[in-house]
Amino acid sequence: DIYQTDETDGIVTHVASHILETTPFSPADMIVNALESANHVRGKSASILNGILGGCCRAILQLQDAQNDSYREDMMRAAEFAVDLFTLWIEEYSDEVEPDLTSCACAYVAASCFDDDSSGIFEYTLQKAKKRGGTRRRKSLLASKKRGAAVNAMDIADELLNKHDITILCETDDYLGLIKPSGMVCSHAHKTTKGKSIDVSLEDAISRLSIPLSTVNMEMG
Repeated sequence: DIYQTDETDGIVTHVASHILETTPFSPADMIVNALESANHVRGKSASILNGILGGCCRAILQLQDAQNDSYREDMMRAAEFAVDLFTLWIEEYSDEVEPDLTSCACAYVAASCFDDDSSGIFEYTLQKAKKRGGTRRRKSLLASKKRGAAVNAMDIADELLNKHDITILCETDDYLGLIKPSGMVCSHAHKTTKGKSIDVSLEDAISRLSIPLSTVNMEMG
């Protein structure tokens, strides 16, 4: 219900406010409920799960700022829940919906609360980035650059907003800052046999309008 009305931001706020309360829901329950709430749609499922992880991270950061007598114990509870959820996700549910860079970043923040516990998540993120940045995808991005002259995102900001609900925040020679709609995946790991995907990813939306993308590290770029 929260996702339907307030999307990912609503989940972050709700989880951050309630993660330390006694709850009957385990990390496994959270994952199953997220998949069911999203009707097993990959992008929406990932958005909900990222909202849960993000809520845990917000609670951790708020507790770090508070520095009261019980902050350490409460912080570790939130961190443990996030790490357990992420670990279960990649071990048992990644075939259905794969964690993205946001998932990994949130899990890394949580795992950093434990001594040396974040190294495994960092290694997982690197392996995932290398896998996603394969030769075939690199060639695809290079080909998209050659189809037309590159344009600045700010020059077609209205078109991006009207067509795909993407808001451009800033643009430099090195990076592009934007807000994408909740549920839109950043990129597709696989295409259909016709080279097309059912839904439009962020990569699809901006590359089709001749906005240049990095071919050095597509997962991070």
